[in-house]
Amino acid sequence: MNSTTSSSPGNSRDDETDEHSEDEMVSEMTTIARDAYRGPSPVVARAARSRVGVVLAICLLFVACLLLAVAIAREGDKKKAEGGGGGGGGRGADADASVVVANVESEPQGGGEGGGGGGGMMGKVVEFTVANLNTNANDCARVDRELRCAPAHDNSTDKFRIRLRPGWAPLGVERFERLTASGFWDGARVFRVVPNFVSQFGISPYPDVQGGWSDAGPISDDPVVASNGRGTVAFATSGPDTRTTQIFVNTNDNWYLDGQGFSPIGEVLPAGEGYGGMEVVGEFYSGYGERPEQDKIEEEGEDYLMREFPLLSYFVRAEFVGEDETEVLDVVNQQLLPM
Repeated sequence: MNSTTSSSPGNSRDDETDEHSEDEMVSEMTTIARDAYRGPSPVVARAARSRVGVVLAICLLFVACLLLAVAIAREGDKKKAEGGGGGGGGRGADADASVVVANVESEPQGGGEGGGGGGGMMGKVVEFTVANLNTNANDCARVDRELRCAPAHDNSTDKFRIRLRPGWAPLGVERFERLTASGFWDGARVFRVVPNFVSQFGISPYPDVQGGWSDAGPISDDPVVASNGRGTVAFATSGPDTRTTQIFVNTNDNWYLDGQGFSPIGEVLPAGEGYGGMEVVGEFYSGYGERPEQDKIEEEGEDYLMREFPLLSYFVRAEFVGEDETEVLDVVNQQLLPM
């Protein structure tokens, strides 16, 4: 009985071996099955997700920066356009656009090239003689009350000319002619020079002279019928109907100023015999940037300018030239100045 119920030691070890073999096979198969459904390694998956996340983050950052840059540029345009303040209208504009609207390096016909549009009636020509140009501001000497500098730009001339366009802005042209005939520009500094944007002038260094024109009041706006292309000339303003004596020359294609009410009154002519063109305007002294304060120029005049900004470019004289010079002077001088 006992012999029949007891198992031999040999049989028992064989059974245990068989059981272990079965367990190991099941364990192996389970592991293989798990691996088959696990997919890529978690490390690889995390790395892949990380790369996708980085790419998306970079794209979003780029879009955000682009939108921010556009917003800043627009705000800068608005602030610059309203900058310049004082002086009976010193609003300039901003320097962001480089879209080519017009090129005034050639004599325009019919109002087509000097900013475009608006008739094209030819007006008078005014020649400006300039001292203290950018490239020769250190080559200067005092002559009486004036600081005279030897010209050193491409045309070896210190003169440039503006062709007025009454077909573009009749009220503005009339005021400019009166200013010229009265000798207003003599000694006036180019007090605001922003390269590749505008050069601005039009405050007399003599407070009594400036005060007389300020008392005369501003003129009404002209409709904008010509674009603010490079080389065009317009009155600065401090809002609607505030044009008095301040002028700026566009030294870039500032087409966006058209929508802000800046109406060109003329353009700088290309260089000719004995005078330069925009290359002269491009050499107005720019070392002071926008530091000169317009209110102080009006109040203190020459004293403030010579004390704080002695190297500013200024006009020795401005006069009508050409066959219509006598006619212009007669017409303007018959009327009360300023007006």
